[in-house]
Amino acid sequence: MRDTTEQNLEARIRWLINIISHQTKPTNNQTSFLSDFRSFMNLEVPGCFVKKSYNTIKQQALNNRSLTTPNHYLTTWEYLKDLRLQAFAEITAKTRLQDTSVSVKELEKRALLEAHLCAMAYLESYDFLRSLLSDPSLSDFLRLKISNFLNVSVGKYSQITSHAPRESASLHLVKGGKT
Repeated sequence: MRDTTEQNLEARIRWLINIISHQTKPTNNQTSFLSDFRSFMNLEVPGCFVKKSYNTIKQQALNNRSLTTPNHYLTTWEYLKDLRLQAFAEITAKTRLQDTSVSVKELEKRALLEAHLCAMAYLESYDFLRSLLSDPSLSDFLRLKISNFLNVSVGKYSQITSHAPRESASLHLVKGGKT
């Protein structure tokens, strides 16, 4: 039986949906063909679909709406392009997760370091702006704007970090269970 363009298009759609839903795992070679749309048209998956011309598939997808195309897509061409993007994103995301050999503890340390650096940058900026308020050459208008900004900043970020040491909240024991 000869592979028609319509059958080829439907097979490509099914194959991409299977990748997105984790029912099919493409080979590394097949994954490289998913990186861009023209390469995807040159892909041949044995037992599924053969290589077809970009323009042939495009004309079929633009002129004939597939039954599998959701209503919010104007054409099957748009749907096919979106499926390829989703499938490639799914594969690359999964590959990045598998390639990550960093432990959870290491990720936690990095996150804490980033948070600490952000807090330090905020505190330095806050202290600099506060020191500007005492500059005699500063106009009243700018002094008022900076003062308002600092007051808003303290209100927003007082729970995240403090500009001065603060008292810790008193701790109390919470009993669990049914009441």
